[in-house]
Amino acid sequence: MELLSFIFIYIGCVFLSLSLRRHSKQLWPNNILPRKLIISMRILGWIGLVASLILYMNQQGNGVGLIFWIGMLTVSALIQVIVLAYKPQKAIAISLAILILGIILLIGH
Repeated sequence: MELLSFIFIYIGCVFLSLSLRRHSKQLWPNNILPRKLIISMRILGWIGLVASLILYMNQQGNGVGLIFWIGMLTVSALIQVIVLAYKPQKAIAISLAILILGIILLIGH
């Protein structure tokens, strides 16, 4: 269940970072994303972060869950920064692989 919570955090960070113009230009340099897609990505990003916070707080309790969530948020953001800095074209592939893993975990649970 902790892996599923981390997946929600990571996917939330991906959606939030890709909703920013400078990061979306790294992946799609010639395309400007439609405004509706940007808003949708921001909403999905926040939903992922809030869902993971709820999962961590249910697993660990309010105090420890919040601290654990902040730590995992930091790790997830660091992974996203490294991927976007060094291998931006692989960011989508890595995110899709993590998303598929999350779906498998949800179905199997």
